[in-house]
Amino acid sequence: MLSKTSGLVLSFLVGLLVTTGSASGPGRIAFASTLDGDLHWIAPDGSAAHRLARGVDPAWSPGGRKLVFVRAHDLYVMDADGSHVRRLTRDRRSASPAWSPDGKTIAFVRGTGIYVFRLAGGPARRITNPGGQDRSPAWSPDGRTIVFARFSEALEHTIGDNYELWTVRPDGSRGTRLTLNFLDDEEPAWSPDGRLIAFTRYGDVWTMRPDGKGARRLTRGSANDREPAWSPDSRRIAFVSDRAGADALYVMSTDGSGRRRIPHTEGAADPAWAR
Repeated sequence: MLSKTSGLVLSFLVGLLVTTGSASGPGRIAFASTLDGDLHWIAPDGSAAHRLARGVDPAWSPGGRKLVFVRAHDLYVMDADGSHVRRLTRDRRSASPAWSPDGKTIAFVRGTGIYVFRLAGGPARRITNPGGQDRSPAWSPDGRTIVFARFSEALEHTIGDNYELWTVRPDGSRGTRLTLNFLDDEEPAWSPDGRLIAFTRYGDVWTMRPDGKGARRLTRGSANDREPAWSPDSRRIAFVSDRAGADALYVMSTDGSGRRRIPHTEGAADPAWAR
């Protein structure tokens, strides 16, 4: 989700004038800017960047040739260079799209539920139980499971927003709770090798195994670290942090070491790493 941040708009825009590099293929990180309201992609070392179009919540297609994103609460798709923008939904209630590994299906949030629809056509179908408040769907690399965050009413008087992580099959079966605690587990991201799920817990980035066990804290301190996104080789995690005073993109190893800031990403949100 976008968050307000301070920063110098001019330095951000100057940094993004660099437009070298391929417009398709893995290795680029897409993100939304709270400074100019546009989507961008950038190389992990900050050496190449490209402004795309107005929007938030970008998600790459398999192979990195297209992006699905949100504009004015509807889903759109475009080519990786920002061209051929096409509207997918017209309900004004859509958010958080996630592209299936086979490229055929989009999972997304509509209202308070997780839905899926096939790009070949047909209506969107809800796969989480009515009555819940669900968000942030993310596919397993084999396409058989979707992890998401759900509001836990049993913990509504504890600290945090009280979201816990669940999994469900794309057909709506086998809903399973992964976490249950007094904190706020959100923004899950499944590693491309399938071994770990990264997520945000009360302002820090964590990882755990897909069965919900083995939780490991990767970031610490007073910074608000959030919105993890995996590299294609599952060896690094990009995330948003305000540890330098304003939101920007950072990259670290999967054990939390080697953290570094990506240049020219002031005001970044919603990172998505192309595979």
